[in-house]
Amino acid sequence: MLIVVACNVNLLEQLAVILNVFYAPSLFFAAALVFVLAFIFYITMFITDSKKTIVKLTQEVGLLKKKVEEYEREK
Repeated sequence: MLIVVACNVNLLEQLAVILNVFYAPSLFFAAALVFVLAFIFYITMFITDSKKTIVKLTQEVGLLKKKVEEYEREK
């Protein structure tokens, strides 16, 4: 997006006029802010999914250790 705006400043100004924004660079800042917030939301979702997977795998490891200990005791 930055490259497109850098190549064609009029595009940002036209967009600002359409959206009734008086200071065109603030529109670019707002778009960047929305992008960063969306990226943070995506990363948060990814971390949450990873956390759930880690919990599930940790529980499986615990169950498998218990089975191994029971098997070794029976020997």
